[in-house]
Amino acid sequence: NLLTIFRILLSPVILFLLFKKFYLIAMALFVLAAITDFLDGYIARTYKLESNLGILLDPIADKVLVLPLLFFFAYQSNLNIYLILILVFKDVYTTLIRLKKVNESKSYEKANIDGKLKTIVLFCLLIVSMINLMIPSPLVLVPNILLVIALILALFAPITKFFKPRHQ
Repeated sequence: NLLTIFRILLSPVILFLLFKKFYLIAMALFVLAAITDFLDGYIARTYKLESNLGILLDPIADKVLVLPLLFFFAYQSNLNIYLILILVFKDVYTTLIRLKKVNESKSYEKANIDGKLKTIVLFCLLIVSMINLMIPSPLVLVPNILLVIALILALFAPITKFFKPRHQ
């Protein structure tokens, strides 16, 4: 959980550095934050340290890290704001449903593979966007392509979850 909290705390620092045009430092901190996301889950699973707080906090930390940066790149570059808004509404809705389930039944639902893939795609999108700020790049369309892929993963996650076999 400490790595998750660290990721949350890094978010405003990264955003501040981007606004001040310290792109390389911001990207290095973002990569560090992305690594802590994967490391946190790996450590929790490997050493049987998974907690309900961690299950609940991890996706929120991802949103706190990613969403402000998506809006920054919509403002700063050509990232499609309408696709971002659809993604934000879907993520907020999913988070509210998850919190409601926890409140009603005290059941904590782990992230599914679609959510994890979406996070990886969004991390790649943000890294490419940061590279595009630093150097002239032929990758200017890549962030929007990755955004569409992330949106597809986000929108189809409930469908794939519905068809997933349930363990008894």
